[in-house]
Amino acid sequence: MSSDKINPIAGPYELGSGGGGGGSVTEMTLEEVKIPKSISSTATTCPVTFKWTSTKGTNKNPTGNGTAFFFLGNDLMKTSPNISQGTVTIDIIDVIKNSSLSSNEITLKVVDAYNNFLQLKFTITTIAIELKSNFVT
Repeated sequence: MSSDKINPIAGPYELGSGGGGGGSVTEMTLEEVKIPKSISSTATTCPVTFKWTSTKGTNKNPTGNGTAFFFLGNDLMKTSPNISQGTVTIDIIDVIKNSSLSSNEITLKVVDAYNNFLQLKFTITTIAIELKSNFVT
């Protein structure tokens, strides 16, 4: 992988509610995303850590737990439901193991209890190294 820390998404974002009235405003943040700089083909874990929040109304009441989705390209590879707000660590080794030998775009999408969401895309590069020898032992 090419990065240890991804710059936070500039937030908070104000996500307006539907309808014609002056509904409550939801603010979401997704930040402090950390991924390993490199991982071997024999690795059994690949933790991704991020911090997220979602609040609603002028009192900024937390909206509750949410769901994290990980996409490899356009394919949904992992769903982590019922994640608490704050700092979260999720193992995505199953996503990494399905990546192809090249650059792979991974999308982290966090959805709150009101179906508001933020997403962040990052790229991992998967390579294979092979050593061959003509020496006879």
